[in-house]
Amino acid sequence: MKNIIKMSVLYLSLALLAVLNSCMTMGPEYKGEESRKEAVQTKEAWSDSSAAKVSPEEVIQKDWWTNFKDPHLNELIEKAISGSFDLKILTGRIQEAAATITIDKSPLLPSVDASTRESNIGLRSERQEGTTTHSGSQDMKIGLGVSWEIDIWGKNKKGFLATEAEYKATGADYRAGYLTLVADVANAYIQIRQTDKQAGMTRTFYKTNSQILKIYENQYSAGLTSKEKVLRQKAEVQGLEQDLLELERQRKTLENRIAALLGKPAGEFKIADTEAQKPLDPVKVPVGLPSELLSRRPDILAAEYRLVKAYHNIGKAKAERLPSISLTGNAGLSSLLSAWTLSFMPDIKLPIFDGGKGKANVVTNEARAQIAADEYRKKVIEAFKEVEDALVSLDSRTKQKAVLEDKVNGLRQVQTQIHGKLKMGLISQLEVLDIERELLNAEKGLLEMHRLLLEDNVTLYKALGGGWPKEVVQ
Repeated sequence: MKNIIKMSVLYLSLALLAVLNSCMTMGPEYKGEESRKEAVQTKEAWSDSSAAKVSPEEVIQKDWWTNFKDPHLNELIEKAISGSFDLKILTGRIQEAAATITIDKSPLLPSVDASTRESNIGLRSERQEGTTTHSGSQDMKIGLGVSWEIDIWGKNKKGFLATEAEYKATGADYRAGYLTLVADVANAYIQIRQTDKQAGMTRTFYKTNSQILKIYENQYSAGLTSKEKVLRQKAEVQGLEQDLLELERQRKTLENRIAALLGKPAGEFKIADTEAQKPLDPVKVPVGLPSELLSRRPDILAAEYRLVKAYHNIGKAKAERLPSISLTGNAGLSSLLSAWTLSFMPDIKLPIFDGGKGKANVVTNEARAQIAADEYRKKVIEAFKEVEDALVSLDSRTKQKAVLEDKVNGLRQVQTQIHGKLKMGLISQLEVLDIERELLNAEKGLLEMHRLLLEDNVTLYKALGGGWPKEVVQ
């Protein structure tokens, strides 16, 4: 009779709590597209009209770097993806988050414990001829303990959903790290190629100036020229020698950077000279629409998932301040009597006074949610800026490169004319050096502009999400 009364009280309590639950909302709810529109202000189109004409259905390939058609770059990136410690760390965090999901999901299910206990039954002692004997029987009892907190307010479910959101955020973190790694390797390799080309041009000019220095030194020995001309030419050669040493230093540090990205010791990794290779050509990047960034950029997705996590944590914190009901039961089986025993009791806990801890926990999680929302908005604004900057730079540097190409072509024509006049004895070697120096500087400027244009390509690929598939946070 008592058990019937207890169970009736339990069912009545559950029914009352269910009614209350249907009338209450445990924290804010994230509503996907509706919440995104409230959180951030999106753009309708990019400022670069030529970029806006690209079809939004055109998706960047995940292996977008292959568009540069450089097998050496492809090989370096493949090695980086397999050897990078940054990606290994991010993979470990994904595994950790996946395990945490299982931990935080367990409160949604009952927990069952088993135990065994032996006891003696009918024990008696008999004394016969100075000895004592014991007789009786042993009983093996098997017990099961069952405990289950009824998630009437959704506290445990909110905790599980928050952990699940963090797991998805770590997956987006991996994709963002992958994209950063690939872009860093590509940019370092592009700089090595530019350094090799520049070193080749400088060596040619250095060789020419060294030959001229020998001529001046011989003329000075014969009394045909002044000491001043020799010293000026020697300073020119020394300046070029310093440039070559600096280019060598830059190349070695770039190799070290790539080695670290590949997970290899610096100083033990070398890249063959790329001077003779065909120059890389900039490629057209399909940009689509600005709103697509919200579902393609991994760092934006990670920030949005953490906003969802913050929402769920508010609900969990609010639910923790409400009554909780746990069902606890014990079942036992006597092996000797082959009889079951069963007891089942509700355990209702009502928070009365916690020193303000529960309320402070709610306020803390609300503040964290506001921070997460602002971080999400900031990430979106930064993404728009990065794409716009890359588009502006690509457009401007393409035009600047065309101007520099015209300048270099004009100077090469002047160089040809100057050499013709030198052979005819109409001008001095000094005038030849002046045009050679001017041409070298112009070619360096063109080479630098070409490098910046390629890096803008890489930056735009990265800013647009690097070919990762569309993912919508709900």
